Amino acid sequence: MKKTTKIILLLLLVLITFFLILYFSQRHQNTASVKPVSLKDLNGLEIPESPFNEQIIAHDYYTIQYSEENEQARWVAYSLTADNVLINLKRDGNFISDPKVTTGSALKSDYTRSGYDRGHLAPSADFNFSIEAMHQTYYMSNISPQSPALNRGIWKDLESEIRQLAIEHKKLYVVTGPIFHDNPKKIGKSGVSVPDRFFKTVIDIEGDSFHSAAFLIPQDYQDKNLNNYIISIDSLEKVSKLDFFSQLPDSIENYLERASNFLIK
Repeated sequence: MKKTTKIILLLLLVLITFFLILYFSQRHQNTASVKPVSLKDLNGLEIPESPFNEQIIAHDYYTIQYSEENEQARWVAYSLTADNVLINLKRDGNFISDPKVTTGSALKSDYTRSGYDRGHLAPSADFNFSIEAMHQTYYMSNISPQSPALNRGIWKDLESEIRQLAIEHKKLYVVTGPIFHDNPKKIGKSGVSVPDRFFKTVIDIEGDSFHSAAFLIPQDYQDKNLNNYIISIDSLEKVSKLDFFSQLPDSIENYLERASNFLIK
């Protein structure tokens, strides 16, 4: 073999070695820079992304987005733990205006003789672990017009079932809210909008397997089987225009949005 050929081969070998070292070095750096996501470090996971330019209020025990146009919360979000559910203080509270709503919330009198109940979005029974927590659920910003049949029937049943799920799964993330027609009926001097439907979405990410479900129930519901109102979170996002649990890694978020694997017993 000629000396020139040997030199060329040696140079090629050096170049190949150099590029291999460079490639694996960069790959190691890229891998090292991606830290695993700890689901326990996600603060405010329950708060959805919203396209509506409305006031977001962080109360001590739950967060809302207040819709001045409809004089009630667009959504209410909080975490629900087994420890809190198992503390069951006597129900206590009076309906009062929300002092944090800058434009002024609806009034208790808006519902008087309207034919609708003052329906809690975040139910007071989810906050029975604290008198102050219960009191805050009676802010009128957390109240929405519900037909008596809905509020005292299937909606009450759903709230109870969610608390039972919290006991079984230790911790849930819950978001609840109203869905409106384009021109909703109004009640009271404040002009409170009457929702067409109500939603509640819930996820569990505490154990080895993740669970989720969304419920969409009309004011004038007929079917009393809660499981027949379960839809995917993905479907609910299209109806509500909200993006739920967007802080989660995409793979987990996408799974939960499609799973709908919480069933009511």
